[in-house]
Amino acid sequence: MATKTGLHLFQETETIYKQRAGITAGGVKYKAKGDVQSNSPGDYNQLVLDANAFQNNPAADRYTKLNSLTVAVPEDDKLNWKMEGTLAQSAAFLSRISGVTTYNALLKSEMLTHYVGNPALNFNDTAKWSRSSKADADPFFTIFERMTAKAFEFDYSRSIYSTPEQAQVNAWFESAGNYSQILMDRQLNPRFVDRLNGNYTLTTYSKNAQANDPKEPLFYGGPLAGWFHRGYNNRNASAARFCGTVGLMLNNANLQAAAKRYFFEFIRYSVFPGNYLADLHRWFGHPSEPEKGLNYAFSAAQCMIDLAMAFAFAGDFSLVNFVTEEGAYGSESPGQPKSLLGVIQTLQGFLNGSQVKYATSVDPATLSVTDRAKVLINGNDPYASPGNIAFDSWFALPNLYYQNAGVKSNYLRQAAGTSPYPASTRNCGPHSGWKGHGGLYPGILFLFGQMEGLVDFFTQGKTPQTINFLPISNKVFGDQPFALQATAGSGLAVTFSIVSGPASIAGSQLTITGAGEVKVRASQAGNGTYEPAPDKDITFSVAKAAQTVSFTAITDKQLGVDTTLNLVATASSGAEVSFQIAEGPGSINGSTYTLSGLGTVKIRASVAGDDNYQAASAERSFSVLPGAPVVASNILAGKTYTKAVLTPEFAEPDLTNGQYEPAPGSTLFAAEWNAAAIGTPKTVNKLVIRFNQPVKEFMFLRKVGSDWVELVSLTDNKQLTREFIIPPTSVAELRYVGVNKHWSKVSEIEAYGY
Repeated sequence: MATKTGLHLFQETETIYKQRAGITAGGVKYKAKGDVQSNSPGDYNQLVLDANAFQNNPAADRYTKLNSLTVAVPEDDKLNWKMEGTLAQSAAFLSRISGVTTYNALLKSEMLTHYVGNPALNFNDTAKWSRSSKADADPFFTIFERMTAKAFEFDYSRSIYSTPEQAQVNAWFESAGNYSQILMDRQLNPRFVDRLNGNYTLTTYSKNAQANDPKEPLFYGGPLAGWFHRGYNNRNASAARFCGTVGLMLNNANLQAAAKRYFFEFIRYSVFPGNYLADLHRWFGHPSEPEKGLNYAFSAAQCMIDLAMAFAFAGDFSLVNFVTEEGAYGSESPGQPKSLLGVIQTLQGFLNGSQVKYATSVDPATLSVTDRAKVLINGNDPYASPGNIAFDSWFALPNLYYQNAGVKSNYLRQAAGTSPYPASTRNCGPHSGWKGHGGLYPGILFLFGQMEGLVDFFTQGKTPQTINFLPISNKVFGDQPFALQATAGSGLAVTFSIVSGPASIAGSQLTITGAGEVKVRASQAGNGTYEPAPDKDITFSVAKAAQTVSFTAITDKQLGVDTTLNLVATASSGAEVSFQIAEGPGSINGSTYTLSGLGTVKIRASVAGDDNYQAASAERSFSVLPGAPVVASNILAGKTYTKAVLTPEFAEPDLTNGQYEPAPGSTLFAAEWNAAAIGTPKTVNKLVIRFNQPVKEFMFLRKVGSDWVELVSLTDNKQLTREFIIPPTSVAELRYVGVNKHWSKVSEIEAYGY
């Protein structure tokens, strides 16, 4: 069972630190540069150098920039708290691990006299520490950053202080923690209707600020970060980290709640789909700093990692396990869960090449190979020296919880696509990149690197628990949102997330967003008493919804009076409706029906199915009746008749079947008028043929599709003129068929139509 001895210290890890430092047997690691792998940091040797420097000149390590101020602390970057205190922290850690006590008197004196007892750092003094300042302004965020490091220093060396002295230091940290909360909440509360009570409805102030503020891309073609997202930045994250650290150190529930509230908002509103952080936007407007956004994103992420792991070490896993699809103004991510682990993996992707993004406002494909390489976001700044970062080493800390093999292989630079640690690395601000964001740790790999599996930090000695997740019946797309029901054996609150499928979750309310299979997960992160519960997944199906077509009725029409009609139909799904003729004459173009003949017409209105809806259709029937008397005209007047020998398919015609059978040895001829001669199809109701000499046998055919169909025929004619009254029939191509050169006996053919 791991025994906790500090904010991030355990008896078991302190034993390992002694081995890594070579103080006891067990194998050195991260003591000297390169003792683990090429260019791995010599964290321990460096902290020994820092501790000795502190002992030699403690005054050089003091933060004194506020001592001469007689007014309220202004927003001024010249007052930023930078490196001061780094040496003292190294001395405190070294004293604890090595047992060397020579630094202790100096550590206590510096803390009590120049920090706790310094009137310039009295955070209860409202005249000096204005409650209307901003947490993310200079110098306040740097003060909260370095105050976190001072809290770690005190945590390492607490045993050297008497009980009254400890109470004095605790009170000082608590006043500073309260101040960080005041500034943080003052900045964020106006964004929401009732943030402190969980009502995250956006205020008019938020909406106007977001609308009026410029939007900046995270990378070329990427999401746009506006005012709303940029408020959850690395600076406010530093304040939240300090607030939570003090809350845990002093068991202050109010400070803990404030820090956790910020964390959950950070993941909701500052993390975009794909787990891209809003701080990636910071390259925009800085053409010679293409890596600036990535640097800030690492910093913001590490602040949240430090906070989440501080709670996890204390037995609260709600931050490290938090998963959401919620957001605002583009940070919503339906079907793409966002989490701290997801942020870590995305940031590692920039360094291993799986994330290929460019810090440019122009299409990178239009750039030369050289210029495109300069704007590739990959952790190597072509304009800086040294240009390479090792900020991914910070992820050794959260992997103590996640135990993710991919995260480990990446922070050790052993994963595909990663480069070895550089000989020289770029700093994080004024601090060595090997010490974590803000120089918070004596050496992040010395403390946490390759510790996975060596110590059970999170579960030993706790009570197991299980989740009872009530079944979910199958649904239909369009069903109303419903509440998920699950309880944990511990009685602790259960959280829900979508593993896969078309749905979203807000709290315990599930909303269906499409048809398909949905997998929902119920989780319980555990606490100081209970282990995390095994996740419980439930899968249910969402069927496609039925839809209906509403087709406006059609009244009967009159041929010759009505020419077209507009078809009107709508689908209940809102999808586009198409129209087809199911029966009868006429044609359709889009939603316009054109009349062409008499009879009953049936029109079908159809809507295709899609991912969420079944197909549907409706039909309407109406009659096309003769209109007012129409004067028919000879549609063949002035037309040229074309004589042609019939093709072989007419060699054996049979009149009884609509074809003509000639006498043996006779030659078939045809007179035909094709569509080019007649033009637009006409409705024909009378045919007249006149002969010079009577023709005994003949017939008229009309073309239907690729077939010729009989109109009229005669087998025993003895007259010079024959007239045929036929039902109104659409004719586009007309053919006369005779026998034994009868075409020479035809004097005229007339077809009356309209």
